[in-house]
Amino acid sequence: MKIKQFFILLLFACLLYSPTDSFAYTWTDSDGVVHEGSLSEYRDWRRAERLRLRKLREEEKTSTTQETTTPEETTTTEESTTTEETTTTEETTTTEETTTTEESTTTEETTTTEESTTTEETTTTEESTTTEETTTTEESTTTEETTSTEEASTSEETTEEAAEETTEESDDGLEHANSIWKRPIPDNATYVDVPELKELFVGLTNWGSGGANVGVYYATEASPRRKIYYNVDAWRGVAYWGWKRHGNSLSTEAEIMEKASLIFPQESNVYSTTVPEGWDLPNEFHGRSDGFHDPNPYVPNGVIPSGDTDGHMAVHQPNGWVLETYATIVLSTGDIVCLQYSYTDPTADGTGWWNGRTASLLPNYQGAILASEFKNAKVDHALAVLIGADYLKKTYIWPAFAYDRNPHDYTGNLPMGTLLAIPKDFDLNSLNWTPEGRAIAEAAQKYGIYINDRGGQGGMSFRVQETPAVPSYSWPLNSDLIKIVSRLKWVTSNKPLPEDHDIDPNDPR
Repeated sequence: MKIKQFFILLLFACLLYSPTDSFAYTWTDSDGVVHEGSLSEYRDWRRAERLRLRKLREEEKTSTTQETTTPEETTTTEESTTTEETTTTEETTTTEETTTTEESTTTEETTTTEESTTTEETTTTEESTTTEETTTTEESTTTEETTSTEEASTSEETTEEAAEETTEESDDGLEHANSIWKRPIPDNATYVDVPELKELFVGLTNWGSGGANVGVYYATEASPRRKIYYNVDAWRGVAYWGWKRHGNSLSTEAEIMEKASLIFPQESNVYSTTVPEGWDLPNEFHGRSDGFHDPNPYVPNGVIPSGDTDGHMAVHQPNGWVLETYATIVLSTGDIVCLQYSYTDPTADGTGWWNGRTASLLPNYQGAILASEFKNAKVDHALAVLIGADYLKKTYIWPAFAYDRNPHDYTGNLPMGTLLAIPKDFDLNSLNWTPEGRAIAEAAQKYGIYINDRGGQGGMSFRVQETPAVPSYSWPLNSDLIKIVSRLKWVTSNKPLPEDHDIDPNDPR
């Protein structure tokens, strides 16, 4: 009898402590074949599939590059390179004896340009010159190129003031016409009531102690180049150990650098996931090392990430890409320590495929209200909000590609990525507004509001730029935000266009 009871208890324990593999999971591969297995088998398949798809993308990129280079262009490039190398060798020998490095470079560029007789050769010359100039900049620390280093330093100093002016705000805008953040809600959109929104506490992210602002800056080619270091404690060090997002003492910086590394182990956020238990990333997304990637970005002096535990920062690069960092710490040297970083394209569709630093993988700067937009009372894009976990459901919908890892406190009905909006038939003129409140209300009606991150319990916060120029708390503006949120409805008809990045149908949701 005791033996029988023992085996019953043993069976019960197995069921209790191994629940995930006791259920059969069913999935369909790219060939339409249906598979069935345990959760661990499903995850193994997903990881293998993700690697396969990434390899295919790399092969397609390589194939495209090879196809776009014609034999004629190849011949021209080789001839240009040969001529340039010969000319450079002869001129360098003479120049080292009689002229400065600057004169050698000028002579070389002039000779190369004169010898270029076709449009293709001219293009090749320009690209070659650019490459040589970049190499000179990177190697400017050597003795032979001291003159170039001094000239670069002088150029940087003379344009320092202009570079600093671009750190706060820009008129270029953060979103573009093909982005979801600039896409007006259609007239035939479907709206669904969300009564629980009327119970929310509402504000801007800079009003509460929790924060979650985003530092938004614009670098130029005159801005210094910085290093980016990984530190696994970049978030918890600020949350629990007294580290600061900037302005640390030298002893604290030494402590931070003890575990810092130039190697980032993950391609995406360790705090974002597609499954309610554990950690799993989407099958398809723009990984940190995919596409454009620069480990030494341009970062202006004086940048400040959001001072909260999340430490969001976004730095627009001279080439148009945007450096996004999370749990950011800016050192006294200007170098950056963070938990994760990557580059996103602000001219693209702006979906979670771009692997932004929010839990939803949406870019952290898109949807944020800038200081200039408050000043001008004009917001011409969709808005981004954080909402309490008690309003979130354990799933995500497009354009989000993930949600918070271990979402045990998700107890609501709104998926990550939900688009909320004031219906178009509501007359905004029927209410009194502050200029800033009216601007936010118009954006909420025309473009809508995306839930892209988890915020404090029972509240909704509009993400804003990290700067003192953003309005501090005021009851009139708070009253306007309450008016807006109490009239929001869920735009359930929000779907991707054919050209948008969509969620892989094999991703769990």
